[in-house]
Amino acid sequence: MAHRFGVQVGPVADGCLRIAVTGEVDLATSEVLFVVAADALAGTDAARAGTVEIDVSGVTLLAASGIGVLLAVQNRAREQGIPLTVRGAVGLSLAALEITGTLKQLEGEVAPDQPDRPRGTTR
Repeated sequence: MAHRFGVQVGPVADGCLRIAVTGEVDLATSEVLFVVAADALAGTDAARAGTVEIDVSGVTLLAASGIGVLLAVQNRAREQGIPLTVRGAVGLSLAALEITGTLKQLEGEVAPDQPDRPRGTTR
């Protein structure tokens, strides 16, 4: 079965290196996300940028393996002294982060696009 998945590392803008993720992040695709994000963190653009942002607004499915990758990438960024944020979690992806406790564990590093949204809802 083909998975709709994409990951793109954008150029540094406003002091931030952006990684945009789209589609299904599951067992079949999460390793690709890790490799791309780890390579981006190891590159000179991440050091030059000073901060890295992972945009998950286009993610339609965030499986446990994908959540594990977000945590692993966050840990790698911390080891390198690079602030990393995850932005745009909505719908089922946001629900998965909340249910697993990952939203809280990331300590505000996941910033939903709908900050006024009551906790526990997934508009």
